[in-house]
Amino acid sequence: DRFIGLATLPLQDPQAAADELERAMRSLKLRGAQIGSNVNGRNLDDPALDPVWAAANALHAFILVHPHGEIVPGDRLKSYYMRNFVGLPFETTMAGAALVFGGVIERYPDINFCLCHGGGFVPYQAGRFVHGWHVRAEPKKKLPKPPTDSLQRFYFDTIVHSKEVLEFLVGNAGADRVL
Repeated sequence: DRFIGLATLPLQDPQAAADELERAMRSLKLRGAQIGSNVNGRNLDDPALDPVWAAANALHAFILVHPHGEIVPGDRLKSYYMRNFVGLPFETTMAGAALVFGGVIERYPDINFCLCHGGGFVPYQAGRFVHGWHVRAEPKKKLPKPPTDSLQRFYFDTIVHSKEVLEFLVGNAGADRVL
């Protein structure tokens, strides 16, 4: 009762992805899907993905966001295995920020989004996100209220490789939001 099955989705074809999510959850009894942090370089708030989010919302899907693909800043990450140390958490952070500031979490409140690797830098920079929303116009384009509620709706996995960081994450997000 502690493990759930997740589908994978062809997000490059949003309608096919929505159909596959519905099939996976209704016919196969899976609980949601694991997706990448971007779709061919497009953020997860891309309007083309709305059919996926609408289906996931209707199904109360669990969506696990895992970093993948080309990671910015590219060549600067080649040294010291920084692609893994810095690039993957950064990619997760980009996905989380796009879901928040793109208004996806607010428009589709019945999706349970989980950010891998302790949420990248999201839990540790949440205060910066909130402050930025208050002092800048750009974050308000698609998010009419502060990101506090959206940020509090994320789930996080425990792959942070540090007892102290995990304690911070649980203390910040709550034990019920850390998986």
